[in-house]
Amino acid sequence: MAAARVFADIAVRNARYGALLGFTPAAAARAAAEVAGRSRAGGRLSGAAVVVKDNIHCDGYPTHAGVGLALAGTEGGLLQRLRAAGCIVLAKAACTEMAYYAPGGIGPNPWHPAHTPGGSSAGSAAAVALGFAPLAVGTQTNGSVTRPAAYCGVYGLKPSTGRVPRDGVVPFAPTADQPGAFAASLRDLHAFGAAAVSDWDPALATADGHALRFGLAHDAYHMLSASGEAVKAVARAMHAATPTDVMSDIASVAAAHRVLTEGEVAREHAALVREHPDAFSLVFHEVVRRGGALSGDALEAARRSTVATRADVEALMDAAGVDVLITPATIEGAAPRAACGHTGDPGMSVP
Repeated sequence: MAAARVFADIAVRNARYGALLGFTPAAAARAAAEVAGRSRAGGRLSGAAVVVKDNIHCDGYPTHAGVGLALAGTEGGLLQRLRAAGCIVLAKAACTEMAYYAPGGIGPNPWHPAHTPGGSSAGSAAAVALGFAPLAVGTQTNGSVTRPAAYCGVYGLKPSTGRVPRDGVVPFAPTADQPGAFAASLRDLHAFGAAAVSDWDPALATADGHALRFGLAHDAYHMLSASGEAVKAVARAMHAATPTDVMSDIASVAAAHRVLTEGEVAREHAALVREHPDAFSLVFHEVVRRGGALSGDALEAARRSTVATRADVEALMDAAGVDVLITPATIEGAAPRAACGHTGDPGMSVP
């Protein structure tokens, strides 16, 4: 009965914040019954409720990806791993239109309702901040995990590309798309990693046994952010080295990433936009138009640039003797006001 009361309260509070989709009192009762059954079944996350971003297909739930269309697809490996660990899906979480910047369909920031919770994984971050669930799943192409986590004051994890299965995710730009997670505590985040991330190792040491060495990216990168000086202070407190060459050419990296994302989203969704033009905002129409105008050669060059940037950063970190780079999560620092018409600038997460 305790679970039933908790979920009924969530249904009432969610009516104000809109983090969860379709979470009615009837849905709350079903969730309570599933928790009661699963909590006796065992598993690393036995009985833990998880919220799933609405651009990820999930058995028993429709997928809309922030638009008024039902998108076909099947549940993928990430949710299968979480279910095997004992998780129950509490609800789908609101996200921006096709996991892009336009903020329509998401609720307010839980701490400051006049401000954005960030995007595109807005509902996932807000649900954890509101205490609706200890875990939530999101995706990131352009800062869509790290930024909402920062704005909503929760822990976020965007694993490296390929460490978490991407099947079952409605694609935006497949070269850069990656599932991630939000958690109420580091313990919860570790439990997610152990259940869902390939080759998860929680030790604060590298494979050869030395303690992790922290570094700070080039000033050209940190000067983009209002939080840059604060990050430098944290880095000094952690005795971080400074691999000055890493991210020194952030402007060209960002330009290639924009070509990549716009070119790929156009190739993924142009046909859907043509078939249902009224379902999409002018902002999304424009990004598909720009991406469709890119040549195949330009898109392939951007893909090669992205792969090369990843390799270059790893090589420069190795040369500097650094295992972890300390960076800001956002350009703005604090969450922008919702009236600005977007969910924040993802520039810090572009690489």
